[in-house]
Amino acid sequence: MMKRMSIVIACLMVVLTFGILVPASAAATNVYVDPATVTSDNCETVSIMIETDEAAGIGSATMTLVYDPTVVDYNGKVADGNLGGVTINENPDGTLTLTAATGASPGPTGTVKFVDLEFCPVGTAGECSDLDLTVTELTDGTAGNPQVIVPDSVTDGQFCIPGVPPDGTDVYVDPATVTSDNCETVSIMIETDEAAGIGSATMTLVYDPTVVDYNGKVADGNLGGVTINENPDGTLTLTAATGASPGPTGTVKFVDLEFCPVGTAGECSDLDLTVTELTDGTAGNPQVIVPDSVTDGQFCIPGVPPDGTDVYVDPATVTSDNCETVSIMIETDEAAGIGSATMTLVYDPTVVDYNGKVADGNLGGVTINENPDGTLTLTAATGASPGPTGTVKFVDLEFCPVGTAGECSDLDLTVTELTDGTAGNPQVIVPDSVTDGQFCIPGDVPPEPKITAPLDGAVVCGVVTVTVIDESGEGDIEYCLIEYFNGTEWIEIVNDTTAPYGGDWDTSGLSPGDYTVRATMEDAAGQTGADEITVTIPPCCDADFVLELEAGWNLVSVPARINGSKNAVDVFNLSGLDSCWYYDACTGEWLSNSDVSVEPCQGYWVLKENAETICLDLNESAGPSDIPSQNLCEGWNLIGYTNSVAIDDGTAGDFKSVSTLEDTFAQLWTYSQTSGWLGYPSWGLDRLEPGEGAWILMTEDATMYGTPYV
Repeated sequence: MMKRMSIVIACLMVVLTFGILVPASAAATNVYVDPATVTSDNCETVSIMIETDEAAGIGSATMTLVYDPTVVDYNGKVADGNLGGVTINENPDGTLTLTAATGASPGPTGTVKFVDLEFCPVGTAGECSDLDLTVTELTDGTAGNPQVIVPDSVTDGQFCIPGVPPDGTDVYVDPATVTSDNCETVSIMIETDEAAGIGSATMTLVYDPTVVDYNGKVADGNLGGVTINENPDGTLTLTAATGASPGPTGTVKFVDLEFCPVGTAGECSDLDLTVTELTDGTAGNPQVIVPDSVTDGQFCIPGVPPDGTDVYVDPATVTSDNCETVSIMIETDEAAGIGSATMTLVYDPTVVDYNGKVADGNLGGVTINENPDGTLTLTAATGASPGPTGTVKFVDLEFCPVGTAGECSDLDLTVTELTDGTAGNPQVIVPDSVTDGQFCIPGDVPPEPKITAPLDGAVVCGVVTVTVIDESGEGDIEYCLIEYFNGTEWIEIVNDTTAPYGGDWDTSGLSPGDYTVRATMEDAAGQTGADEITVTIPPCCDADFVLELEAGWNLVSVPARINGSKNAVDVFNLSGLDSCWYYDACTGEWLSNSDVSVEPCQGYWVLKENAETICLDLNESAGPSDIPSQNLCEGWNLIGYTNSVAIDDGTAGDFKSVSTLEDTFAQLWTYSQTSGWLGYPSWGLDRLEPGEGAWILMTEDATMYGTPYV
C-alpha cells in the first residue's frame, strides 16, 4: 500500500512539474476573427473573439495573426479586451504575436473579446489578405492550476480591398523575328485594355553583343521620352513615364530601337525582354500592372553557319623510346578553306622534351613560342583566298622521351583562333572537335589499384563486398591485399591473387565511426601501388529499429515486441535522472522505470538527461494472426502504433479502420520537442508513425489492434 501511495505521489509531482504530459479535456471553445470578412479601402477594426462555456472561464491566451503586408498594414492596437492588457510583438513579415492573462479566477466566460486591432489597405483594388489566426496556448481560469484548453475551432478572417484587379496587358517585341544582314528597327509594344491606360514603364532588353550591336534609339513612343542605360554586356535598361492621366491605352508603342548584325552568317541573338515595373495612369495613385504575357524577340543573320571542321594530333598515340614526329592536322569542308590558325599544345616536360619544328604545313610558316613549363603557342596564316581545304597539315613537331619507362605525357591541344580564307572578311570557325594526342615511353608500368566498391565516403553496414581493379592495364599482378585501419593497426580483409580482385568484409562487430580501407597491389617486377577510401559504419548498424531520444521529454513507442529485456530501464538505457512513465488508464495508475514493461501499442514518456540513440532488436510476428493489441479504457490512454498510417483518410487501411477504433475516440495527440503538440481532428495531426507515442481520448472501452511485424 505504501509503495502504491509513493508512486501516486511521484506521478502527481511529475504531472504538476511537467504540464506537458497530459492535454486537458475542455468544454466547447471557439476562437475567431470578427468580422470574418472586411471589404474596405479605409482603415478598419477587426476583433479576435473567444466564445466559451468553460466553467472556470478564460485565464490566459497566446495567439499569432498572420497577414499579407503587401495588401494590408497593421496600424496598431485599438483596445484591449476582457483579458486585460494585450502584449503585441510585431514582425515586419506580417506576423503579430499576442499575449494576455486576466489574473482573475474564474476568468471571463461566454463571449470574450481578446483584442481590437486596426488594419489599413495598402495593396491593389481587388486584392485580399487572409488574417490567419493560430492559438498557441489557451488556459482556463482555475486558481493555482490553470488547465490547457484545446479550442474546438479556430476561424480565420480576411481583409479585401474593393474593386477589380487591373485588366489584361501584353508586352512584346515587334517584329518577333528579324532576319537581316543590315541594321534594322525593332519596337517594344504594350497591348492593354487598362481603363486608366499606361502611366509608366521600366524594362530591360538583353541581347548577344557578339551577334548584334545596339545602334541607338530611333524614336520615343506613346509614353514620351525613354531614358536608356546601355551596359556593354548587352543589357539595355529603358524607362519612361507619360505624366498624363489616364495614360495611353490599346496598342501602345514604348520605343523604337536599332540593332545591327556583327556576328556570323546563320547566328541569332535573342532579344530577351523583362518588365521591371509597369503602372497604370491613375492620377495620384498609380496601380501596378502585372502583364499577362511578355514575349521576347530575335535578330538573325541570314545564311548558314560555317561547315564542319575537326582538329587533331596525328598519330593519336606514340609509344617509343626514341624521338618521334607528331603532326597537328585540320580536317575541313569549309568552302573558303582555312585562312589562319593559332593553337596551344601542352605537354609534360618531365616525360617528353620538345625538340623543335620538323616542317611547316599547308598554311605556310608557323611561328612557335616555347614556354619551359611545357606549352607551345603556334600561329600561321596562309594569305591565300580561298585557303587550303580537305585534309590540311598545320605543322610537324618532334618530341623526345626523357621520363621513366611506362610514363605517358598527354599532348593537350587547344584552338585559340581559327578563321576561313574569305578575302577581306575572314569568318571565325568553331571546330566541331579538337582531339588531343599522347606520347608514351614503353616499359613495365607499376600497378594502379582502384577500389571500385564501396565508394569513397559510403555508409556501410553488415557484410560489405570490396572490389578492386588495376588501371595500369599490365595484367601481371601477383597479389591484391585489402585491409582496413581500426585506429591502431591495419587488419587484413582478404589477400586475393586472382582477378577480379576483392572479398567480403564483415563490419558487424565494429564500433560506429569512420574507417580507412586500403588496397595494395604488387606486380611481377616487384612494383607496388595502393589506393585508399574512407567509409562510415553508422550507429545501430544491425538494429531492426532506431529511436532517437532528445534531451528532455520524449513521447515514444516501439513498433513490435522486443527481442530481449522489455524492462524500461534496459530498453531506454535509463540512468541518473533519466526516467520512463506509463499511464494505465484502466487502473488509473502511473508506472515508472523498472515497473514498466515496454510493449507495442503502448506509449511512454521518457525523460533523458542527454540525447541518445536507442537500437532495438525486434521479434518478427509468427504470422498474420500474431497481431499486437492493447485494451483501452474510457478517458485518456497512452498508446503507440506499429506502422506508418493515416489517421482518417476514408480507406480501409487508415488507423481508424485497422485499429478497429472507429467511432470510439474523440481526440488523438502527439508531442515532440520540435513540433510541440499536434492533435486530431483539428490541430495539425493526420498521421501516426512507428516510434511515436500518443495520448488518445477514448469515449468508451475498446481494444486497439496493431499490425504484424515481419
